[in-house]
Amino acid sequence: MKNLLIVLLLLTISSCCLDFARAMKMIVKPYNWEGEIVAIFRDSTDRMMPKVAFKHGDTAVIYAYEMFGMLQLGDSVIKKKGSLKYILKRKGEPAKEFYPKCDGVEIK
Repeated sequence: MKNLLIVLLLLTISSCCLDFARAMKMIVKPYNWEGEIVAIFRDSTDRMMPKVAFKHGDTAVIYAYEMFGMLQLGDSVIKKKGSLKYILKRKGEPAKEFYPKCDGVEIK
């Protein structure tokens, strides 16, 4: 019985990651955006999604949560169409790459 519960738990977790990966490929991959960040916030009208506002006026959801915690005003973020890779550029530092993660595994 204990082994059955462990197997069911593992299936549930892996299923969640598969669903998350599918959602990222449908929601995030088709879009292209980049710019200098002028605001960093959690949108209370959209399930507290982590978002940034760019200097040119657009906003974007940051699904690479690890990166969201590191963002500073004035940073530049790039997300190219067809990719899940986020690139963080900060003056005086090398660019850093981030991907959305599920249970510590990068979704590419």
